[in-house]
Amino acid sequence: MKSRREQRHASIIFRNGNPVAFGVNSEALHAEEAAYITASKFSKIPVKGATMVNIRITRGGNIALARPCPACYELLKEKKFRKIIYSDNNGKFVEEYL
Repeated sequence: MKSRREQRHASIIFRNGNPVAFGVNSEALHAEEAAYITASKFSKIPVKGATMVNIRITRGGNIALARPCPACYELLKEKKFRKIIYSDNNGKFVEEYL
């Protein structure tokens, strides 16, 4: 919530039901990329089979669509994530198996 960006987007990677990495959008990276870098480079945690959860919150505090962009979706498939869960514009969460 402290982000200064208009659309605040966060990604959390879960392995075996436990959160292992977190990323937020920035000028340089999408939240998915930031979470992946944290998991793989800094924490040395394998992401194969992991679940990524994305949520986007507007400046007004509403939950918005956080489906990965095509490039991030391809990154998740390439790195063999098992599942993506993301918020939709109705405040619900959608699950997709990769």
